[in-house]
Amino acid sequence: MIQLQNITFRDFKDIKKITSSQNVMKYVGDGNTWSIGKVKKFITYCQIENNQSDHKRTNYYYKIINIATEKSSKQSKQSMHNTHTFIGIIGFHTFLQFKDYYLSVYIKEHQQGKGFYSKAVNLLLQKVTIHKPDTNYILSLVYKDNEKMNSISKNKYCLLYTSPSPRDGLL
Repeated sequence: MIQLQNITFRDFKDIKKITSSQNVMKYVGDGNTWSIGKVKKFITYCQIENNQSDHKRTNYYYKIINIATEKSSKQSKQSMHNTHTFIGIIGFHTFLQFKDYYLSVYIKEHQQGKGFYSKAVNLLLQKVTIHKPDTNYILSLVYKDNEKMNSISKNKYCLLYTSPSPRDGLL
């Protein structure tokens, strides 16, 4: 079961690992990996935003968690417990001077292609209707050479336009 949860400093190690991966980051933002300082700023920023009212808040980032129930047996006692696996980060946010909302997604490389993206986007869209009910769409900026994401955008979320810039699209 996939959940979106608020980002805290307990997530530092996972966020640092995912934002240090060139294979993940080459299609996100400026394509660069993040420094420790940038990870700390991002988490601090998320915590500040979490405490703001929806009226003031402009950025909504969440960690994507997969919760699985597993059986364990210790000394002939069987029990069930949940494991929480960090999958990535998803968010919708304003972008520079524009008033529109944009989608950002970071998924761990070995978790890609397993359906987590689609499930996380659907959960995020539910949060959009709660926090920003007047939002009619979210822009998805996708690099033109990211064939996989362009295919997903076209097939599932209807890529409405392509521009000369290296990335553009509507979700």
